[in-house]
Amino acid sequence: MIRRLVAVAATLIGCVSGTAFAQAWQGLGPEGGAVHFLLADPFVAGRVYAVGAAGLFRSEDAGRHWRSLGADVVPVNDIPKPRAVIVDRYHPGRLYLITYDWRLWRSDDSAEHWTPGAYTVTTSFPPDQPYVHLVDVPGSGDSLLFAGPDGYLQRSTDGGASFTRVALLDKVTAIAVDPANPATVLIGRRSTATSPTEIWRSGNGGESWTRLLGFGDHPLRSLQFLGDGRIAAIYRNNVAISSDGGLSWQSRTEAGYPTLLEILPGQPPVWMTHEGATSCRLSIDEFVSSTPCIDGLGAGPAGFYSSTLAGTRDGAGYRFLADAWSVGIRAYDDASGRWQPSISGFRGIRTQGLVVLPGSGLLLAGRADEMTLGSRIVRTGDGGANWNDGFPPPAELITDIQFDPTTTGLPSSPHLYAAGLGTRRLRPYNSGIYKSTDGGQSWQSLDGGLPPHSNGGPDMSSTNKVLLDPRSCATPPPNGVCTRGPLLRLYATSFSAAGAAWSVLRSDDAGASWIGVGSALPRGAMTATGYETRRTFDIALDAGSETLYVSTVADWESEDPAVPYYPTLPNGVFVSDNRGTTWAHRSAGLPLIPGSATTHYNVWALATHPRRGGTLWAAVHAPGQATQIFKSTDKAVSWSPAGLPLTGCKILALQVDTAAPDVIYAAGYATDQRPGCVWRSEDGGASWTALDANLPLRRIHRLRQHPDDRRRLILSSDRGVWEASLPSDRIFDDRGS
Repeated sequence: MIRRLVAVAATLIGCVSGTAFAQAWQGLGPEGGAVHFLLADPFVAGRVYAVGAAGLFRSEDAGRHWRSLGADVVPVNDIPKPRAVIVDRYHPGRLYLITYDWRLWRSDDSAEHWTPGAYTVTTSFPPDQPYVHLVDVPGSGDSLLFAGPDGYLQRSTDGGASFTRVALLDKVTAIAVDPANPATVLIGRRSTATSPTEIWRSGNGGESWTRLLGFGDHPLRSLQFLGDGRIAAIYRNNVAISSDGGLSWQSRTEAGYPTLLEILPGQPPVWMTHEGATSCRLSIDEFVSSTPCIDGLGAGPAGFYSSTLAGTRDGAGYRFLADAWSVGIRAYDDASGRWQPSISGFRGIRTQGLVVLPGSGLLLAGRADEMTLGSRIVRTGDGGANWNDGFPPPAELITDIQFDPTTTGLPSSPHLYAAGLGTRRLRPYNSGIYKSTDGGQSWQSLDGGLPPHSNGGPDMSSTNKVLLDPRSCATPPPNGVCTRGPLLRLYATSFSAAGAAWSVLRSDDAGASWIGVGSALPRGAMTATGYETRRTFDIALDAGSETLYVSTVADWESEDPAVPYYPTLPNGVFVSDNRGTTWAHRSAGLPLIPGSATTHYNVWALATHPRRGGTLWAAVHAPGQATQIFKSTDKAVSWSPAGLPLTGCKILALQVDTAAPDVIYAAGYATDQRPGCVWRSEDGGASWTALDANLPLRRIHRLRQHPDDRRRLILSSDRGVWEASLPSDRIFDDRGS
């Protein structure tokens, strides 16, 4: 009766509704993450901005606590690294940002909201020009100077809406404008083989230029006006000062051997230079003398190497902040005299794999930020108050973590499996599949039976998902899942250069050895007009049977950009009723790629009904469009849409509530200005409600219900792990449906 009333209501109000009730989403951590830029606000003491892989954060207390900025900060959250970010030193609250795709954005409210500008850099990025510089012109209000991918200096007088070239000098490596005389501009430039580093000066805002001198074969890293015609620079990893407008320079050997220089105004000004894990110097007399500031630099697994440095003052004195690979952000202040982590509230670690163990409160998340150092799996047993590392095997990233529920009572327990990208920095390579028999405290690689690589390890590139067969214990019960284990049969979706067989892996001995069972699945094709590839992505088992479902994603490219290539290989959902020995393509009813009669759109997620065999859901996403959830009740023989498309989202995770299987959750990437994406259906997919209001995330990788409280949703995302509790009266038991 309840289900019938819900269905009638859904028909009356539409198949996709707005947010029906508010959730208080809470970030659990872990804290830290990659940082690309640190900037101090010149107008507000103690205000600092941090831009990292997870977006933009702001601190009002000199970095002691951080807050992520609005979910509409699209330019930061959707790209791996901005090209440039500056705080306008002459206009309170204004910031400029150049995104990875070379588009200029502007904020006038201290980075709370951003407006895209009309200007987009269209030139290509020369490999010998890695420098990008953006500076504001003092006293001008809306004037900017920019040296972009082509290295030429350009000026904007309309706040970045348009730029015009002001010099024929290319390969600009540094820009500085004299605050006392904005028409005076200095640039560093890489030029000729005999004098590759030069300083040029303009007295008319860049209309004409005079070469002052060459610095030899080391790049000029920075230029800063100090007042009274004096200038500071870093070249040859030395600090040099000019007292005659740049005509001559004197090195300050007390500065050490830096790559970064930060000058903090005040009485007296405090100068800091920083480089590597062993070099840091402080000075209050422009490095006529200096003191070391290295205490705390060497702490952590990777030491302390920084690419950005910012200084600010608050009521407690001065404070310098720098990025650190293994931590995120560290701070040095005059009170402690040492570097310490300063990441409270800075949730910038990208996580993918996620598992919550019942009864213990133990949560494990897989790190997916492969370019940073540190453990690939982090663990918490107290709801995120404290996190610790627990993953010693070499891995680049972890995309999936699964738990064997039959092992909780074993002497050595519980058993966990993880999948991801095996290390490519050390040899021999490993499979990217790992196992723990002690709750994640220690791990071993599972490489048995895999095709060999010439480096001595297995020839495996990456593994996306791992799946445990719930009826594969040594003595399964007549009906239902095993309760005493361990489970012996595992599957994984993977990629290997060794061939299609290894796109699906199977183990019959709890991961000790593997065989490839994907040989009948499409792998790729190449013709005279283009090529296409297939990769397995998600994997699921039918309730109470050995029917196996695998989803695939396609990629294709034309040899001639002017002539479209239409893929021909089957794509979508494949089914095996014999543990992978044979496969059948079952995507009838799923949408086809335009121009192709055989290739369906990518299926990024699968989920099966826990009690009703043959019933499953698939998330289908077409590039540039919304995700449509499809449902099948006949083992994927036919498919039909489940509700209306989920707008603004690319769904990557589907989760069915095992206690109430008509309740389904969908989560994934935001594809427009909305946050999220988290959706919920209470009628088997006929209608959906958004649950992501005020959720400051752009990318959600996994969604789990807490096994001890199914009202609690746990997410892994581009900003760590998050949770929310749903009202208890929203979840009901459909009792055997």
